[in-house]
Amino acid sequence: MTRTIQPYAFTNEYVPVDVRIDNRAWLPLAWLQLRETVPPDLRDSAEYRLVTSVGGRTAIDYRYRLYCRRRGYYKVGPLGLNTSDLFGFVEARWTEAGDSTIIVYPQIVPLSRLGLSSRMPFGNLATRRQITDDPSKLSGVRGYASGDSLRRIHWKATAHEGTLLVKKFQPSQELPSSSPSIWRATPIRHAR
Repeated sequence: MTRTIQPYAFTNEYVPVDVRIDNRAWLPLAWLQLRETVPPDLRDSAEYRLVTSVGGRTAIDYRYRLYCRRRGYYKVGPLGLNTSDLFGFVEARWTEAGDSTIIVYPQIVPLSRLGLSSRMPFGNLATRRQITDDPSKLSGVRGYASGDSLRRIHWKATAHEGTLLVKKFQPSQELPSSSPSIWRATPIRHAR
């Protein structure tokens, strides 16, 4: 027995499943019942069941489809087989040991269909941390804090005020405002 199913699908898609049963014996099976176990969110019909006869040294193919209603991770199976001899004296049952899995992804919707006016649907991205300071763009001074580099001390302002003051710089890179590009960078110029 082999089951062929694609490993993933998207919401509201139909997925075909192929099951192949091989009868390797010389004797035919008068009747064979297949019962497939399918999760409720993937069902396209009420039952996944087939009753058929299989000739000796032949194979049958059973095809059904799944309808992916909701996203998620699903297990299809196990498959159960029932058969007996022609007179019904000896009955045999077999249940598949493993099962197949399928991942259903959410439906992809283009942003243009949502009717959003901005190219950045969630607005500007705010950040507290500057990405990189540009030493050529002085934006002001602040009080010295433990851990500040001695290179950043503004010596003229410190002498004028009588307390240690540290230079503040503008960022050399910033997050986008409304432009379609992801990053807008200003070249870094090093002071000499």
